[in-house]
Amino acid sequence: MEFENNSLDVIVTIALRISIGGAEVLIVGLISALIVAWFFALFGGDTLIIQGILELTGKEIGAAGYYTIFALLGLIGGAMGGLGPKNKD
Repeated sequence: MEFENNSLDVIVTIALRISIGGAEVLIVGLISALIVAWFFALFGGDTLIIQGILELTGKEIGAAGYYTIFALLGLIGGAMGGLGPKNKD
């Protein structure tokens, strides 16, 4: 049940980030992750990651799944990056 509580914490954190004006942090994280995914795809990294997921999980994903994974990681990273202390200097 600990996993469900952690998932709930992430959802609540993301909702709070959006509600208090932190949406730009999430958008920057999302766009940055998609740019990284596109850059990896230029050099064949998408095939490597898609094949790795197939070997590790037995589930086959396509290009949409590849970009979705990066987008979700970017959103989570943006939310986590926006949680730190703010410098008001």
